[in-house]
Amino acid sequence: MLKQLFSLFPILLIFASLFFPFILIDLLIINLMDGSYSKLMYLILFLVVFYIADLILNIFIDSLLKVMADFNFLKMNGNFISAIFDLLGSFIVISLLDSIFQTVNLSIGIKILIVFIHTLLVFLIHNFQAEND
Repeated sequence: MLKQLFSLFPILLIFASLFFPFILIDLLIINLMDGSYSKLMYLILFLVVFYIADLILNIFIDSLLKVMADFNFLKMNGNFISAIFDLLGSFIVISLLDSIFQTVNLSIGIKILIVFIHTLLVFLIHNFQAEND
């Protein structure tokens, strides 16, 4: 049991280091736009759950888009369509989590800004990876 716990620790540390800059940006947005939350720890937990759920949903959406592109259902730019689905998926996830978490209340403007910045950063990371490959 103790060995399994220590094997999970490096994975959590990697995820924390990857999500840390995004969480700082979102904390800054929420504080500057007067989002309401009861405790900072609940807000950080909300953001971590948001990023994990959004990551899982984006992996699923990207897989579906690749399958659709293989069957020639998509005739438009794949990056643009991927960004649109990422934007919609992220907004659905953050809205759902906002309704579940009673301690965090975000306005629609804060949600849209967080989702837009998140989608823009993911889009830029994808383009940077495509240029390197």
